[in-house]
Amino acid sequence: MRNTIIVFALVSSLSAESNTTFTTKQEPFLITNTVVGPNKTDDAEAKERIYEFYRRYIATFMDSGESPEEIKKEYLTPECIKQIDNVSKQSMADEIIRAQDSGEDALKSLEVKHMGDNSYIVTYTFNPGLEYETTTSIPLETTTVNGKTYISYIKPTYDYSVKEQDVVMHADVLPEFPGGISALMDFIRQNTRYPKYAWKNNIEGRVLVSFVVKKDGTVCNSSVTKSVNQCLDHEAERVIDILPKFTPATKDGKPVNMKYNLPITFKKKK
Repeated sequence: MRNTIIVFALVSSLSAESNTTFTTKQEPFLITNTVVGPNKTDDAEAKERIYEFYRRYIATFMDSGESPEEIKKEYLTPECIKQIDNVSKQSMADEIIRAQDSGEDALKSLEVKHMGDNSYIVTYTFNPGLEYETTTSIPLETTTVNGKTYISYIKPTYDYSVKEQDVVMHADVLPEFPGGISALMDFIRQNTRYPKYAWKNNIEGRVLVSFVVKKDGTVCNSSVTKSVNQCLDHEAERVIDILPKFTPATKDGKPVNMKYNLPITFKKKK
C-alpha cells in the first residue's frame, strides 16, 4: 500500500474544537519550473509576470549582474516597493522577498498559484531532501496598470503593527474560517507538503503553531510553540502563513486581534 500523509489539526485555544482527521495520498514533491493554477487567459499574464519577477530577483543573489532595485521597479508598484523597504528596515533584512539564500534550488522549484481574484501565492524550496529543507510560500496581490500586471502587495513575514498588548486571548465571538472548521481542515490538507527529509527519515510528530487573527481577518505572526523537527516546524508555519481571511473575533461588538493556536500532526501511514 502506498505511503500516506496524515495531518491532524485541532483548534485548541478556542471553545469550538475539532478532531477531524484527513489524508492526502501523495508523497513529498517539488514542482519544477512551473506556473500552476487554472489556465485562464485573464490570469496567465499575471502569473508569468510574477514568475519572472521572482526568477530574476532570486538570480541576483547568484551574481546575475542585474540590480534587485531595478527589477523591483519593473514588476512592483511604487506603493509595494515602499512597503518592502519599510519592512526591511524593521527586520534589518529583506525578509519580505525571502530569496537571498535560496539560490538554484529555489529557481528549480519556483511555482506561482492563482488563489482567485487578484491573489496569488509564490512557492519555492531550498535544501530539498536535506535536514534544513524549507519551503517558502509568499501570498501577494496584483493590480493592472496600462494593461500590464504589477505586484501591489507582498505579505510580510511579520506584522510589526500588531502589538502584544493589542491581542486578546478571549472574545465574545471567536474567529471563524470561511466554511468553518471542516473547511480549515481541508485547506491545511490540500496545502501541506511533507518535507522530503522528514519523510525519508520517518520523522513524525505534533507541531503547535500560534498566530494572530487580526481585526481585518488576516493571519499574521505565526510561531511554533511546540517543536518537533525544524523541517516539520517550518512546514507547519508555512501553511499557517497562507491561510485566507477569517471572520475576525469580536469583543463588545468590535473586531479584535485574537491569538489562535493550531496543532498540526505529521504522520506517515502504510
